[in-house]
Amino acid sequence: MLEVCKSSLSTFTAMGCEVEEIRPDVAVEPVWQAMQTLRSWMTTSTLLPLVDDPAHKGMFGPQTLWEVENGRNRTGAQIMQASGVRTAYTHAFERLFDRFDFVVAPAVQVFPFAIEDKWPTEVAGHPMRTYHEWMLCCFLVTMTGLPALAAPAGFSKQGWPAGIQIVGKRRGEMECLRIAHAYEQARADVIGRLSPLMA
Repeated sequence: MLEVCKSSLSTFTAMGCEVEEIRPDVAVEPVWQAMQTLRSWMTTSTLLPLVDDPAHKGMFGPQTLWEVENGRNRTGAQIMQASGVRTAYTHAFERLFDRFDFVVAPAVQVFPFAIEDKWPTEVAGHPMRTYHEWMLCCFLVTMTGLPALAAPAGFSKQGWPAGIQIVGKRRGEMECLRIAHAYEQARADVIGRLSPLMA
């Protein structure tokens, strides 16, 4: 996945961009834990009455029930602490824009998987602790609240598609769309074709 995503960076270089590998100066694990706290709390705040109603509980899948149980006993202090982590992380991420106009990152961590598999149980040899940890790189952008969009990056040797995220400055939606449009024009070789597995 990283190889395919990194290969798309040469397109930005060809477009006249200067490309440099960077990472926010913040530990990822506290952000991941804060994301789970906030996500479960929000899910619980809307779905708890239905989940606790025997007439409706059977309508929900195990992932939703897990979210509700994970959020059921969250305290105000835990929510405030998670919000503080999110704020500190967002500020750290935004400091990247002191030097850069955009951040480009993988859209997800794995290639498409079999429909029978509900979610990947490991990524690059690391076991997934939850049903959605395989989308960590997406959640790390979502936690910032910054404008972002997904674009095709290319295909693996086996023909599996990969994508990138283009992340912009706060209130920079139009700039994201502009650079994505330029990228789209430059990547007609990828944008305009189906995966070899579907062709």
